[in-house]
Amino acid sequence: ADKLEAALNRVESAARSFGQSTSKAKQAAQDLSKDGFLSLNQSASALSNLMATGLNVNQSRKFIEAAKDISAFGNTVGDAAGAVESGIKGIITGSSELVENLSPAMKTLSMRFTENKNKVGEAKAIQELYNGVLKLGNQYSGDAARYLDTAAAAQKRFEGATDAAAAAIGKSLQPAMKGLFSALTGIVEG
Repeated sequence: ADKLEAALNRVESAARSFGQSTSKAKQAAQDLSKDGFLSLNQSASALSNLMATGLNVNQSRKFIEAAKDISAFGNTVGDAAGAVESGIKGIITGSSELVENLSPAMKTLSMRFTENKNKVGEAKAIQELYNGVLKLGNQYSGDAARYLDTAAAAQKRFEGATDAAAAAIGKSLQPAMKGLFSALTGIVEG
C-alpha cells in the first residue's frame, strides 16, 4: 500500500509542479500499468520524469506507450518494462548506465538528446526526442501487446496482480494498524 501511495503521490506532485491536472496524471499512471507491461510504480516513475521535462500528461503518456513497443521489440536483458523505466530516466539524466540496455535506436535518440540540449536548449531537445520516440514507436506498433502474450509477461502480470492485491489489502488495513501502532507506542512510552 505504501509503494502504491508513494507512486501516485509522486505523479501528483510532478503534475502539480508543472501545472498539469493531478487527477489526469494519476489516471494516466494507472492506465499505463493496466495491461501489466509496466507496474504502477514503473509507470508513475516514467510519467513523473517525463512531466518534469515539460511534456504534458498526454505527451508523456504517448511517449511511454511508444517506449513500451520499442522496448518489447529491442530489449536486450529480458526485462522490457525495466528498460522503459530506467531508459527514460537515463535519457533525461544523461546516464549512460541507465540507457545501456535500450535498443540501438533508442540509444541513438538518447545521444542526440544529450547533444541537442547543449546546441538548441532543453525544450527543443525534448520535443525532438518526443517526436523521435513516437516515430520509432510507430515502427514497432503492437510489439508491447505481442510481448504480453509470452510466458515471461504472464508471470510479470501475475506478480503485478499480486502486488496490487497486497497493496489494496494493506491500504484497507492501514486505519486498524495505525490504531494498533498508536496503542503500542503508548504502552512502550508508558
